[in-house]
Order: sequence, then structure tokens, then C-alpha cells
Amino acid sequence: MSIIQKIEEQCSFNFTGRINILKQADRQFLGVVYINEGEIVAAQFSQKTGIKALYSLVIFDMDGIENFTLVAEPEVVSDSDFEFKLKFSEFKKNAEKAYQEHRQSLSLRPPADIHILINPAFIKVGKKTGANEFLLLKTIAEYSKVNDIYTNCELFDFEVTQALVSLRRLGALKVVK
Repeated sequence: MSIIQKIEEQCSFNFTGRINILKQADRQFLGVVYINEGEIVAAQFSQKTGIKALYSLVIFDMDGIENFTLVAEPEVVSDSDFEFKLKFSEFKKNAEKAYQEHRQSLSLRPPADIHILINPAFIKVGKKTGANEFLLLKTIAEYSKVNDIYTNCELFDFEVTQALVSLRRLGALKVVK
């Protein structure tokens, strides 16, 4: 059963609790989705929290990157655990959009083994960037290998790709093979 189907099943009868996401091979804990009275209210997955974790989980599941075991556990979800409030219909629509953007950005993704550095001339000039570009620049300052950038940046993979393209157009990046 896919994560979308499991969430739909639990939301359909106003479930309150958590859906644990476990690695199918060894049942290692990978993440969790919290549902309160049939609405999705929080998520944690792949070093991400909130909405980004939820849609990263969907993309992981739809691409078949990892096989999951999904375990629903009824439990009280306190208001302090709420990160957002999302009805299933909104979630499904947003998940489809996020997955489409992810698929479209795959062709623009650079090879995993090249290194990307920040162009010092770009920093010297001080051009303004958007929020995603800034987060990506912070990640590139720590990690230069493309694979590490995608792994350690808190953005969705497609957002990383879009920000890389944008920064490359601004002349902010140097590519080292």
C-alpha cells in the first residue's frame, strides 16, 4: 500500500494518531506522519520536518526509492505537535503537483560526481537571491559535491535543481569536474 493510500484510508474515518514509516527490509524507523481527526498535522522524514517531509516521503514512495512498511498507531496528538493542518484532498492535489515538478526537474539535475563552488565574484558584487537560492548557497558553502548538496539541503530535490539553474544563470556558481 502506498503512503497516499494509507493516509487516505486513515483520514477517511477521522483517525487520530501516527503512521510510522519503517524500512521494509529491517523495520528501521524512517519517519512518521501525524493525523488528528482526519487531518494531516505533522510529518518527519529524511532529515526534514513539516510539509517538506510529507512531500519528500511521497516522492520517495512514488519513485520506489525505498520499500516501506506503514504502521498506523492510534494515539493522542497534542496541539503542540501540529506543524500544519491539511485535509486529504488538499494533500493529494499538492502531492501530485510536487511529484510533477520533481519529474520535470530530473532532466536538469547535474551529474552526482561533479563539484560546485560559489563564485567569489558573485559574493563580492552582492546580488540578491531568493530564499531557496540562499538556502542552497548555505549548503554549497559546506558541501561541494552534487550528491552531498542534494542529500544535505533542506529543500526538495526539484527545488535544489531549480535553485542551481537560477544561480548558474546569475553567475553565482563554478563547476569543477
